[in-house]
Amino acid sequence: EPSQLGNPTLGPERTRETEGGFDASIFNGRLSLSFSMYNARTNGALVPVTHPPSLGFASRQLENIGVLNNKGTELSVNLEVLNKRNVSLDASVQFTTVKSEAGDLGGQTITIDANSLSFVQQGLPAPSYLGQRITNPNDMADPIVEKNVYLGGTFPTKIISPRLTLRLFRRLSFDAIGEFQSGGHLLNAIGFANEGLFSWQPCYDTQAKLRLAAAGDATALNGVTALERGRCSITTAVRDASFWVEKNDFFKLRSLSVTYDLPDKLLGMSKSTSLTLSGRNLYKNTKYTGTDPESADQGVSTFSRRDYYIFPSPRTFVLTLHTSF
Repeated sequence: EPSQLGNPTLGPERTRETEGGFDASIFNGRLSLSFSMYNARTNGALVPVTHPPSLGFASRQLENIGVLNNKGTELSVNLEVLNKRNVSLDASVQFTTVKSEAGDLGGQTITIDANSLSFVQQGLPAPSYLGQRITNPNDMADPIVEKNVYLGGTFPTKIISPRLTLRLFRRLSFDAIGEFQSGGHLLNAIGFANEGLFSWQPCYDTQAKLRLAAAGDATALNGVTALERGRCSITTAVRDASFWVEKNDFFKLRSLSVTYDLPDKLLGMSKSTSLTLSGRNLYKNTKYTGTDPESADQGVSTFSRRDYYIFPSPRTFVLTLHTSF
């Protein structure tokens, strides 16, 4: 039995892009930079669309939905901080901005995945989270809810990637790579699902107070914000996944490695040999309350994202011996 409705009118998407930039260096190449910018317009953009279940087809169907506009910049700066006989230090940073916006969609809002609150709507980033929003999140009161509103763009709009390389005595080197992302949002679906099962630890205290209030203790909710009352609700009438769409800004130490170049021909006929110990995902700083700010449910279209019962990026260590003959 086919899982898709099919689309006999499906055609290729067409993108027209303008790009420009420059490279420059000063101080005999010790400081160099590269800058580029682009502006792209895609007509007939291919997007996986969810159709009503009543049609009898569960899988998403690719459709040419209309116009998508994308523009951005990328700046790379490299600096030779120090270059001595026994010590050298190089630093670099890459700064990227991205802006996506849905253009003419014929007045319709495209549903990418309703469970993930993922939609494409004219004038908003593509895709975006749409749903309910608590308008008084910090008030010590019951939540006031506004429906069918824009909750945030799915993907980051700014990415900063710094890197440092330190080399000592021509044999020992250290390399560190970090990354900061901002401007994106993520549905903490695992928090929403477990809150409904009363098994999400951050909601334990609030849910206990909500039960006391329901039993007649009018003072139980003193100090409990509207956002906490909405997110940790004990009733289905208030509970909504929209309250779990969060900013997922973060900084991560992507990798840290140390390499030692062993003496020449240490291993018989080898010309060069090095030993490297590297670690990935060693440090993370974020206010996002789910498992990982980069989580993406693989069961959902890659055009949408939610943090839902998947493993976060693991912390790994690798020891590598590299030799050449």
